Amino acid sequence: MTDLRMTFPAENAIPVPRRIDDAAGRAAWAAERAAGFSTVRQPVENAQERIAAALDDLARLRDDDSALFLLVSADASVLAPFTVYRTAAPLSRDELAGFLSTADTVLPPTGLITSSEGLGDGFSSSLLHAHGEGQYATRRWAFFGRGHDVLAVLGPVVPLGLAQTEQLAERMLEEAVVEGFEPDADPGLLDALMAATARDGDTWPVPNPG
Repeated sequence: MTDLRMTFPAENAIPVPRRIDDAAGRAAWAAERAAGFSTVRQPVENAQERIAAALDDLARLRDDDSALFLLVSADASVLAPFTVYRTAAPLSRDELAGFLSTADTVLPPTGLITSSEGLGDGFSSSLLHAHGEGQYATRRWAFFGRGHDVLAVLGPVVPLGLAQTEQLAERMLEEAVVEGFEPDADPGLLDALMAATARDGDTWPVPNPG
């Protein structure tokens, strides 16, 4: 995603600039990046190996339509992918509901109206998901513009790890700039999204603000 500019602290975020299909080349890049990153902190045991493994996974999955970072907690005990992308067209109400909440959530989403200097007003939801015998957490953001929306996802991450990385993601979004993006949030939609967070069940319909 070449039209996105984000400021991030080098001690807490590692950008994944491109997809690497070659397994050996990908592993070498991840190991080199993890080794350099571990020199700027006091990490927990095996942090360098865990960071390298996470970077290897992300470089395998990265696509050209998004910006991708690995966020790292203060002691490197928590690692979380952070993805930002712009949609080709504004999301429909059903698409927005499907993004901000999913059928595998354990609890109703926790919603929050948020704001960014470059992206305008938006909406964020925090989700707790069921996964086999365990659970994981994500946080999602939607910023609304003329002709496009900007979406971001933090996670999946262990539930307790969300609190150790979400403030960094928030700061990065507050200063994010997407070239050509014109914020155009509907206050009525934001209010409707806040009201929708109180709903239970597997579906999360977004009521019309009018």
